[in-house]
Amino acid sequence: MKEKVILKVKDPFLKSYPAVANLFSVLEKNPKTEAWCMEKFIQIIAKKLEETDPICGTFADDLAILDCPFIPLKILEKECAKKDYLLFLRENLSEGYYILMNVNHFYLPCSDWYQKENYRHELLVYGYDLKRKVFYVGDYFVRNKYSFQVVKEQELEAARKGLTEIHSAFCDTRLYVFSYHDSEYVFHWDRMVSEVKNYIHASLEDGWKRFPDGKEIRTGILYYEGIRENILTGMINIPQLYVLEEQKKMMLQRIFFLDNIAKNYKNEKKEAENLYKETKLMMTLGLKYYLTQKEQDQRRLLSCIENLKEKDKKFMEKFLEKLEE
Repeated sequence: MKEKVILKVKDPFLKSYPAVANLFSVLEKNPKTEAWCMEKFIQIIAKKLEETDPICGTFADDLAILDCPFIPLKILEKECAKKDYLLFLRENLSEGYYILMNVNHFYLPCSDWYQKENYRHELLVYGYDLKRKVFYVGDYFVRNKYSFQVVKEQELEAARKGLTEIHSAFCDTRLYVFSYHDSEYVFHWDRMVSEVKNYIHASLEDGWKRFPDGKEIRTGILYYEGIRENILTGMINIPQLYVLEEQKKMMLQRIFFLDNIAKNYKNEKKEAENLYKETKLMMTLGLKYYLTQKEQDQRRLLSCIENLKEKDKKFMEKFLEKLEE
C-alpha cells in the first residue's frame, strides 16, 4: 500500500448541497463531461420531507452520480467494510477510488457542529497520509460552505461510529465507492429540450418520480412558490435559494456551450447573465431577511422573487422556441 494518496479534486462548479458538490468535485471539465452536464441540471424540485420542515430544494438530477457515464460506482453495505474500517478506506483510495460515507459532525473539530450537536452528513474521502495519520475529506464544515479539510484518523473513526447516536430515517450507513473514468459521450439535444419543457410546464419525467418521502412537491417554474411559502411561514431556507441561483449559473454555462456549437445565442447570453445577476441579488436579500426578520426586508425579497419568476418564465419560453427552430 502507498504511504500517501491524494486523489484529484477541485472546487465544485455546483455546490448548493452534497449530492452535486461531491459529483462536481471529481468530475473533470472537458468537452465530453460538459456535454453530459448541459443535458442535465435544468429541472429543480421544491418539497417538504416532514410536515414541520421548511420546503427544501434540489435539482431533479439529485442522484446524477448514480447514472453518470464518467463515474463507475459501487454501492456497498457497511458490512462489506473490513473490521479495520480505516484500512478499508486506504485500500480503496490506493486503488484510485473515492469514498462517500456518512458521519456525525459532532466529532469533527473542523466542523461548526463540533461538540455542539449531532449532525449527520455525507463526507467525500479522497486521500490519506499514513505518516501523518490523517485523511483528506470534503464537506460543509464552516458556515455551511463546501471545503476540503484534513482530519485525524481517530476523528474520522469517531465521526463514523457516532452515527449510532443519530436516530434518523436518512442515516444511510451504505458506502459509495467510485472513480473517475474518461469515456466517450455524445450530446443529446432532445434530452435537453425535454428538460426545458418540463421546467416550463412544471412536470417531471417518469424516471425522476422517486420522491415518495416528499410532500407538496413543486417543480420547475413552480419552485418559486415553494420559496414564497417558506418566507410567508417564517421558515426561509437559504440553501433552497442557493439551488435556484446555481440553476441559473448552470443555465448561463449552457448558453455559452450552445453558442460554441451553434454560434447564434448572443441575445440569450445577455438575458441569462441578467437572470443570474438577479438570483445573486435574491440571495443577498434572502440573507438580509434571514438575519433581520424585518417586514420591510420580507416585502423586498417577495417582490424580487415574483419579478424573477416572471422573467424566468419568459426567458425559458423564448429559449425553448430558439431550441426548436
